[in-house]
Amino acid sequence: MIEDHLSGNGSMPYLVIFDLDGTLIDGSKVHEGGARKAINQAKEEDNLTLNKTLEEIIEGQKGLTHEGFAKLIVKNSNKPNQSELVEKIANIKQGYVQEHAGNVTLYEGVMEILPELKKAGIKTAIFTSSDKGYTRKVLEKYQVLKDNIDYVLTGDNVKKPKPAPDGIYHIREKFKVPENAIMVYVGDARNDCESAQRAKEENPNLTFILYNPDKKDIGTPLGKGDITIHTLAELLPLYLPSNISQ
Repeated sequence: MIEDHLSGNGSMPYLVIFDLDGTLIDGSKVHEGGARKAINQAKEEDNLTLNKTLEEIIEGQKGLTHEGFAKLIVKNSNKPNQSELVEKIANIKQGYVQEHAGNVTLYEGVMEILPELKKAGIKTAIFTSSDKGYTRKVLEKYQVLKDNIDYVLTGDNVKKPKPAPDGIYHIREKFKVPENAIMVYVGDARNDCESAQRAKEENPNLTFILYNPDKKDIGTPLGKGDITIHTLAELLPLYLPSNISQ
C-alpha cells in the first residue's frame, strides 16, 4: 500500500536510489587505470606536468564524471586553461574504463539486498556519474542489477552531474514519488552526500546513507538524520519488516 511509504505511516521507503561505483560495484582499479593512462599519455604527447601527485589531486573527489576528473587534473597542471586537453584526458579515461568495464566486481551483499527490496515493492534506481557505455557493460555482466534495478540514470544524461541534485529530482519525477513519501539515497562519496543534502531542500523526507566500509573521512559532514553503514547488509534492517526477508 502507498501509505506504508509515507512519512509517519511506517518506515519503508517508496524509492531507494543507489550510486554505482563504490556502492554496488568496486570499479576502483578500472577507474584508476584509466586515470593513469590518460595522464601518462598527456605527459608524453602534451608535456603535461602536475603540481601535485595524482593521489593528492583526487583526494576526497570520488564520484566525478570523466570531464570533471579531467578538469581537476588540468587545473592542477602547467596547462590550467587548455580546454582541448580537458577533452582529451576525459576521452582517454572514458575509453579505457569502457574497455575494462568487465573487470569490476560486485560488493558483498548486493545479491541479497536488491531482490529483497524488489520483493517488498520498493522502487530502486541507480544514479551514477559514470557514462552510459560503461554502465551498460556493468549491467550486462551482473544480472542481479538488470533484474532488480527499475531505472538507471548516468552522468552523461543529466545537465548538471553530482554534486548537483538534478539527478535525484529527475528520478523522483520519473517515479512520480508522492510528496510525503520516504526516499533513500545510498552512496559512498562526498559528491553523493552533497547531492543528497541539496536535494533535501525540496525533499525533506530524503535520507542519505553513507556506505563506508573502510571508515574513511569523505570530507563533508552528514546531514541531520543521515546514516552511516559499513556493510550493505545493514541496509535491510533499517527499513524492511523482519517478515519480508523470511
